[in-house]
Amino acid sequence: MSPCGLLETRLTSRTWPRRPRGSAPTVVPPPAGSSRVSGSHCSAGGSGRTCRHCPPELMFLPKWFPLNIHHFASWSRQTIVSLSVVCAERPVRPAPFTLGELYPESQTSAPSAPRVPASHWTRFFTCLDKALHAYHKVAPGRLRRAAMSSVARWIMERQESDGCWGGLQVDATYALIALHLLGYRLEHPVMHAGLASLDAFAVWRQDGARMIEVSQSPVWDTSLAVNALADAGVRCDHPALIRAADWMLGKQHARPGDWAVRRPRLDPGGWAFQFHNESNPDLDDTAEVILALRRLRHPDPPSADVTAHVVEMLACEGKRDDPRTRRGIAFLLAEQEASGAWFGRWGVNYLYGTGAVVPALTAAGLPAAHPAIRRAVTWLCSVQNEDGGWGEDVRSYRDERWAGQGTSTPSQTAWALLAVLAAGEGDSEAVERGVRWLVQAQHEDGTWEEPHFTGTGFPGDYSIRYHLYRQVFPLMALGRYLHQGRPGELPCKTTDVPHSPEP
Repeated sequence: MSPCGLLETRLTSRTWPRRPRGSAPTVVPPPAGSSRVSGSHCSAGGSGRTCRHCPPELMFLPKWFPLNIHHFASWSRQTIVSLSVVCAERPVRPAPFTLGELYPESQTSAPSAPRVPASHWTRFFTCLDKALHAYHKVAPGRLRRAAMSSVARWIMERQESDGCWGGLQVDATYALIALHLLGYRLEHPVMHAGLASLDAFAVWRQDGARMIEVSQSPVWDTSLAVNALADAGVRCDHPALIRAADWMLGKQHARPGDWAVRRPRLDPGGWAFQFHNESNPDLDDTAEVILALRRLRHPDPPSADVTAHVVEMLACEGKRDDPRTRRGIAFLLAEQEASGAWFGRWGVNYLYGTGAVVPALTAAGLPAAHPAIRRAVTWLCSVQNEDGGWGEDVRSYRDERWAGQGTSTPSQTAWALLAVLAAGEGDSEAVERGVRWLVQAQHEDGTWEEPHFTGTGFPGDYSIRYHLYRQVFPLMALGRYLHQGRPGELPCKTTDVPHSPEP
């Protein structure tokens, strides 16, 4: 069988198979010695009528309504949504194996439920289930089709980067079954990635047998291992523990998931259980990771842009020759890319880094003729846009071919100008073209418009749009262009600034 044996049947169209309202599902006769598998996995040879019914119209319940999908835990929610398609379609497929092991000896059908005193809630849900089974026979076709389409969108939007759903094999299996019933062929990219993801849950034994894991627990295991090693006396800055901390920090969630429906004011920041689960953090893993991280002495990695700002500040404070300033300069020179640019940790990206480092180096006393500064100027001139401005796409964090490439923006043009001006290129053609672009892009009221995200939270994952960047950095660049000097060398008063009107 394939990784998901129930998915071998191929549909002939992209729409789900329909049958007359209220009719029984089509049953394919099983081969000799095999059984029929109900789509709801409740009875051998049955159609699933003995199962609790969950209609796909559940998707339309508002979030304040009892039993809407957001009242369930994340793993249950994914399964329930997928199984609502199975409940609606009630498929039956032949299985190439017997199902006798599902039942006690000498029993060939689903056992009847034991008689126990029923509580009020039990009676309520029993009546509700009977009503839902009755609704299934008369469900309006247009509403049912809209619900099915909503389910399909919901499932596909929640597929993880590895093709799975929530890092759970069960959720992935039911999601694939639901999508296949909705008409998605096995060759569809979503289906192909989902089926491939199931291989990650397979453990092959030496005898050739394959065991399927329900889930994997790397975040949980790593946090427990760090705590155990710390309890055993391993020093808090041991390289192995620092690598573990880096890995756990990389697994922290930076975007909201379905939990935000009920907690809209809560910022993301939790941890999940699995390798690939970017939407469903849990309290247990989050607590254990924080406990582990608190026990380590994790150094914050330095970055060229932050170091440059500190070096520039120390130089302006008269500490050019301070050993700490010199170490900072040495770090910056060592961090220069082969292209001549510097990586920008907190702004997009190489334009931000280069725009911070070159002014810092010249403020600290490096001559404009220094090879590092010349390489930076050469790179900046090489990536200047035809319109005279500079721009860089956030994709440069993942693909260096985008370094210095993108639509011209006021803030990024200003960063490039700050670097070129600091390198003594105030009379160059590149500066003249960049200044001209800024002047032409300025609005009548003196402001600039910038719809692009040029700030960075987490490189490649979380971008920031600072609304003041498009104003302060162009003003800074134009001011230095007019005065042709570094910030510490500008006169204290050069321009009459109008006073703000009295309130």
